[in-house]
Amino acid sequence: MHKGEIRKGYALVIAGSVCLGMLGVVGRILYTQIDTPITLVQYRAFFGTAVLFGALFIFYRPLLVIRRHDVLFFALYGLLSIGLNSFCYFSAIQQIGIGPAVVLLYTYPVFLMILSVFFLKEPLTGIKVLALLASLAGVILLVAHGGLWLSRVSRTGILYGLGAGFFSALYSLFGKKALVRYRPATVLFYALFFGSFFFLCWGLSVGRLQTRFSPRTWFWLFVLGVGPSMLGYFFYTAGLKYVEASRAGIVANVEVPAAVLGALIFFNEHLTAFQVLGGALVLSGAVGVQWEEMRPRRRKGGEVSSGR
Repeated sequence: MHKGEIRKGYALVIAGSVCLGMLGVVGRILYTQIDTPITLVQYRAFFGTAVLFGALFIFYRPLLVIRRHDVLFFALYGLLSIGLNSFCYFSAIQQIGIGPAVVLLYTYPVFLMILSVFFLKEPLTGIKVLALLASLAGVILLVAHGGLWLSRVSRTGILYGLGAGFFSALYSLFGKKALVRYRPATVLFYALFFGSFFFLCWGLSVGRLQTRFSPRTWFWLFVLGVGPSMLGYFFYTAGLKYVEASRAGIVANVEVPAAVLGALIFFNEHLTAFQVLGGALVLSGAVGVQWEEMRPRRRKGGEVSSGR
């Protein structure tokens, strides 16, 4: 593969990560009209499902076919990776802001490392231990300064942020299994479909799903599902054609500064100096885990990026 294709791959990965970084910005815009994360999750998944279904139905119809005995697997995948992951992330944004929420989301490589040690029997190396300690110290700095730990609401928001990181790690674990048999577009479509289905049922059952909006709100809901979500996944996945998944994962950390910058520009949100240091430690832990993945060793299955 020549250098031009490699540069193209990294450009696509960066573009996808920046798109995903804007997820919190669009979510904050919608919170002026919507008061429940359930609604955001459902419409994000619904519009993403609808657009992806249309594209696959017209151009790649065979990718819509899955085996009957895999339906339960994809149902669980959609509930955890798209549904609960997005719910925790949007809840964290609502309660503690975009900057802290996206930094806590990026604890997912460390959660993935821990889960892989216990469930995939992967070795616990020195680099992984250092990455875990760096991320833990970063989270402590992030929540100990700026008043995040002083109120019950903020403490709940912190737990939601860590929950988003945990469910993002589950997305990767499930994805490794799914990508052995299916193409990335198939995996993403059914994750979105079942995520939308479960949150539609949940929202209707508890009476928390809003259905009446102004045209402006419908526009931003569509942007939420198709822009930061679908375009982000599309660019990132396209970049994986030219770049190793582990290297792409490191470059994808640009999502954090993109989200923080977006929060600063659109909402005048900012992190304290200690929170910036904490965020840097969390990111160093994420990079450390992913750098370890680049070391030559026998691997099983495929890889997939985290889902928000």
